[in-house]
Amino acid sequence: MASKKGEAQDLSRRAAWMIWGVLAVMVVLFVSAFSKAWQTNQALEAELQALRPMATEAVAQRTALETRVAYVQSDEYVEAWSQTRAGMTRSGETLIIPVDATPTPTPQAPVAPTPIPTAMPFLSGLWHSLFGD
Repeated sequence: MASKKGEAQDLSRRAAWMIWGVLAVMVVLFVSAFSKAWQTNQALEAELQALRPMATEAVAQRTALETRVAYVQSDEYVEAWSQTRAGMTRSGETLIIPVDATPTPTPQAPVAPTPIPTAMPFLSGLWHSLFGD
C-alpha cells in the first residue's frame, strides 16, 4: 500500500510539474506575442504621425477644389469667362478692343553664308595646274 501511495504522489508531482511547465511556456509565448504587437503598434503610430500633415494638406486641397468647382459651375463664372476670354458683351454694352500702337517689325531676309572652297585632292590639283583642265 505504501508503494501505491508513493506512486500516486510521484504521479501527482509529475502532473504538477507538467502543468507548471505548460503554463511557463504559455507565459513565454504570451509575452513574445505581446512584445511583437507592441513593436508593431509603435511603428504604426510613427507612420501615422508622419502621414497626418499629408492628410491635412489633402483635406485643404480638396476643400479648395470643391470651392473652385462650385465657382466654375456658377453663372458668375460663365459671365466672367464670356466677357474676358470670349469677348462677348451683354445686350446694350459695346465691346472695345484695344489696338496695339507698336508697329510690328518687318522680317529681314536671312544672309546667305559665303561658301568655303573645298581643297582638291593632291593628284587632281596637280593635273589641273599642269594641264589647266
